[in-house]
Amino acid sequence: MTSLSIVVPTYQRSDLVGRALDSALAWLSMLSEAELIVVDDASTDGTAEVISARYRAELESGKMTLHRLVKNRGVTGAKNAGAAFASNAWIVFLDSDDRLIPEAALDVWDELRDTAAPVVFFRCTDMASGELIGACPPAAAEGGLRTLLSGWRWGECLPVVRREAALAFPYAEELRGYEGLAYARMVAALGPARVSAVVARRYDAGNHGRETTASRLSRWRRHQHYTETMLSEFFPHLSPRMVVRYALSNLRARFDGLRAAFPTRG
Repeated sequence: MTSLSIVVPTYQRSDLVGRALDSALAWLSMLSEAELIVVDDASTDGTAEVISARYRAELESGKMTLHRLVKNRGVTGAKNAGAAFASNAWIVFLDSDDRLIPEAALDVWDELRDTAAPVVFFRCTDMASGELIGACPPAAAEGGLRTLLSGWRWGECLPVVRREAALAFPYAEELRGYEGLAYARMVAALGPARVSAVVARRYDAGNHGRETTASRLSRWRRHQHYTETMLSEFFPHLSPRMVVRYALSNLRARFDGLRAAFPTRG
């Protein structure tokens, strides 16, 4: 049976999250078995209060649930929390600055009903330009481990994950991103992913935050850890080009981390 949980993690920017939630509610209005789970990641700008007031009717009816984390766990931690709160077979992970495309809901529903994949990647358009992101296959394609690691050409996609896969292979919270690691682990253990031709999300590629020296240093350390993990876990499945790419990326992360830690003075 197809059933769907839409998980939206939020932290700041209550002015943006409404469009994501409205798009998720539009999907719920068309699907027979679906729920919307909002995970507030210990926001400090009143986001939870704005959501509670604006969506009071949906919260009271149970159509939407709001869970407030006591401690900030980052976007990957908030998504893991949402997976634990979910009760349906499939989980849509929607970032709070993106939007689901309403007319895609039934096509997504139909595709999930006909696949045994642990994760299905649906296509996205750029919110600013409206253009499709990545290459466009004429129909759904299989994404095995080697494709996922070395031959990905579809760009940013909307992940829809089986709940048991999300619980068995959670996102690495310490990385606060780099979700491809979890998908690689899912595919390695459970079989190929599916890349759908259905366009289901409008993706906001804009940078809404200003990076500090401390956050830049943290990002490079996380990137270093990610590249090391990918090389150690999946080396036999990487093409020579990707081995070199990960190795060079790791060296760059080390260099930029040192440069962020010890900036030169002009």
